[in-house]
Amino acid sequence: MVQVMVGYDDSRTQRMFARPGDTLKTEGLGNCIAIVAYDGQGRGAVMRHYDTRKANAGSVPDPVSGGKALTFNRNALSAVRDDTRAALLRQVPGARVAFAVAVGGVWADLDQTSSTWQSRHNLLSDIVAVFGFEPTRASGEATWEVSSSTFI
Repeated sequence: MVQVMVGYDDSRTQRMFARPGDTLKTEGLGNCIAIVAYDGQGRGAVMRHYDTRKANAGSVPDPVSGGKALTFNRNALSAVRDDTRAALLRQVPGARVAFAVAVGGVWADLDQTSSTWQSRHNLLSDIVAVFGFEPTRASGEATWEVSSSTFI
């Protein structure tokens, strides 16, 4: 088994491919997310380490905290989804592409009175709209096992 390390956004290893029996791992998620495009038949996966600041669309007043809550651009998230899908299809032509997303530690904030809570809600809502499911909470790192198509 080989562990393929995925680097930070804008590094040359920001998006990496792994074969069956291997894992993909990224560290230092913070405000980033790990996006995985995988073949539904287990023939491979691509992970991307994506900085959510690149999808920032501004902020709105948060009535609970009195602060500002971030909003996100679904078109930016859709573009990174499509890019990750294309990277998998280059490695596994004809792949039955599915997605998984893990959110970093900033988005694990469970204090419902903070503006981060509302920002988190906004991001999770957009991830569900773009990728079709609720993301996994990964905190600082995420590891994807290709053979089982799961975060471990």
